[in-house]
Amino acid sequence: MAIFISFILCIIFTVVSNVSFKLSVQEKGDLKNFIFWQIVGNLTGFLSVIAYTYLLTLVPFYIGYALTTAFGQIFVQVFGSKWFFKEEISFSQWIGIILIIIGTLFLVKTK
Repeated sequence: MAIFISFILCIIFTVVSNVSFKLSVQEKGDLKNFIFWQIVGNLTGFLSVIAYTYLLTLVPFYIGYALTTAFGQIFVQVFGSKWFFKEEISFSQWIGIILIIIGTLFLVKTK
């Protein structure tokens, strides 16, 4: 259960961090907005690193790195880009997401 919780927290914090950085530059010239979202992004990024570091005490490095990197990328693209910012994800990008998932499964199942 600790593995699952630390993994989920790592991914959530990664997504929030990346979305926050994008929000910090949405309104050009708004210094308060920039500073606020930069602080949120950096704090959640730090929490992501803490969750990831804890995860590495529970699983081998190759599994922890593969899962958090792959699913972080997928969730940032799908939840951050598509749903939060309403950016389009092309067919080739969806294929890329599927290939990331397949590649991650190969990495995790290799040993």
